[in-house]
Amino acid sequence: MQEGGVFMKNIICMSLLLVLGLLFVSCSDESTAPEQSEVQNESVVAQHMTEAVSIEAKAVLTSEGRVSVSGESNLPDGTALMVSLIDEKAEGHGQDETSISNGQFTAGPLGAKSGLKPARYVINITMPMPNFQPEHVKKIIGDKGQYLIGSLVRRSDISDSNNVEISFSFNIGSVQEIKETETINQRKRLGLYDSVKLLVEQGRSMQAYRNSDDISLGRKCGEMMHRLQPQAEDIKEKASSLPMRDLSFKSSLWQLSKCVSCRSNALEACDAVSDELVEATQ
Repeated sequence: MQEGGVFMKNIICMSLLLVLGLLFVSCSDESTAPEQSEVQNESVVAQHMTEAVSIEAKAVLTSEGRVSVSGESNLPDGTALMVSLIDEKAEGHGQDETSISNGQFTAGPLGAKSGLKPARYVINITMPMPNFQPEHVKKIIGDKGQYLIGSLVRRSDISDSNNVEISFSFNIGSVQEIKETETINQRKRLGLYDSVKLLVEQGRSMQAYRNSDDISLGRKCGEMMHRLQPQAEDIKEKASSLPMRDLSFKSSLWQLSKCVSCRSNALEACDAVSDELVEATQ
């Protein structure tokens, strides 16, 4: 009986030791878990950008006569870019927002659907302000772009941050074709100037018939208006094909139909068109 009792006591003691050992191991694992988590978190922390920013891009003319742009960059994946197409007179012909994926980006097609005319163009690629970049990108380049370095980096006093910009030229057509296009535009421009000047003079001459109680004079004003307003619309239509540099002149032509009308403020419209014509011809 005594031997049996001793045996049972030994069994119980061994069981208690085993349970205590398991509890100790379990507690040890839990105490090291946060340390392992911290190590894992440190391993995924984004590294700041240390290389000089590089962007290599090229442009191709599509079969529709528009421009597509593609390129590579070491900026972080997800970085937003703005690609713009302007001509040598700094007139815009389209822009497209894109982003970097696997170190590459594409944009376009840029330009009118009818196709771009032969001319010298400039393609401008910019990285918008860091504030507008995704959070994971800002962690790499800095919330103000302070980790961006290299010749492509530009400082913006307005946003107090660093941006990225690169430009390169792209010609459509031969040198001769480009010159011919400008010659055609200039010839059309001068012809429209003469037509507008003549129409404004006729619009001013209608003042004698406006706001008159004489029925015959009112009829005369109506006849001139019906004859001259289609000419004003025709001038406006022809001017629509002029480049963006003529935007102010083209906008003023909306007043031309009023200038040759019988309205009480027609003379004011004639003055507005005439003033813009003077600016355009200087």
